[in-house]
Amino acid sequence: MTIGTIWVAFLVLQTTPEEDVWKPLKYFVGEWRGQESGSAGVGRGERNYELAIGGQYLVSRNTSVFEPQEKNPSGETHHDWAIFSYDRNRNLFVVRQFHSESFVVQLKQDRATSNPDRFVFVSENVENGPPGLEVRLTLDIKNENQFVETFEVSGGMNVHLTNTWTRAR
Repeated sequence: MTIGTIWVAFLVLQTTPEEDVWKPLKYFVGEWRGQESGSAGVGRGERNYELAIGGQYLVSRNTSVFEPQEKNPSGETHHDWAIFSYDRNRNLFVVRQFHSESFVVQLKQDRATSNPDRFVFVSENVENGPPGLEVRLTLDIKNENQFVETFEVSGGMNVHLTNTWTRAR
């Protein structure tokens, strides 16, 4: 191999556009309205997703309001933020959720059970949660403007919350 060949190979590598790792998750960018049900009762939610910091992260901000119920006569308002990042070393997405109840969940994409219309994330760490708590988050894309989110917790991965989200914008 000559120096000229090496130089041409270097230039080709330098000018090859990097793959858009966010392409699979760009579906979520925008504003969403949700119908929710689970251990907190029946509620409604508002959420937005946006690419942030030069497109290096996907950030979600969520507010859910649950109706009064027998177990919780005052109802409940829940806030959470999620920051999605792409771990190039592991070739997968990682999500860090920050909840108003002061717990933080770090989840990694389960590539074996994910596909282009289904994203499954399993917990790697739960900060400020009960010892041994495990979480699974599943995002199922139903069509261009609707997805279903399922949040499960350990103990047989019981469904804690199911949300049906419809694109608002």
